[in-house]
Amino acid sequence: MRRIGGVFDEICSFPNLMRAARRASAGKGTTKSVAAFLAQTEPEVLALQRRLLDGSWRPGEPTTFWIRDPKPREITAAPFSDRVVHHALIDVLEPRLDARMVPHSFACRRGKGQHAALRWTRRLLHTFDWFLKLDVQGFFPSLDHDVVLDTLHRVLKDRRTLLL
Repeated sequence: MRRIGGVFDEICSFPNLMRAARRASAGKGTTKSVAAFLAQTEPEVLALQRRLLDGSWRPGEPTTFWIRDPKPREITAAPFSDRVVHHALIDVLEPRLDARMVPHSFACRRGKGQHAALRWTRRLLHTFDWFLKLDVQGFFPSLDHDVVLDTLHRVLKDRRTLLL
């Protein structure tokens, strides 16, 4: 499959960043940082776009806290403007990356989710006598970032997008 390139300008486009700001703020409009950003959405998005295009944008310092859901989990939350960048990236890259994924991966994918996973599992139960249920504790914090970045380097050829 061909590597993905030429998407940086689409990621940084004003309409994409405005859409990303709306998506990142969904259900979070009452938090102080989100409300401050939304009060000046267009100037904030234009400033963010300028930093992205001139290469001066850098991720901010994340906030870390614990929740019980139902077991204790550590959550790391990026600053709101970083979440806008995350959404801008995903809105452009997701369709291209999704096409490369195995069809039986269901989490966090449009048109997939727990109901599709349940239908697939029911089909498998008629085929196999045994199954393995597991939860990999601390999976995301344990990921080797270099391995993730190496994988992205094999898929993306746009250097500016890789720097994001």
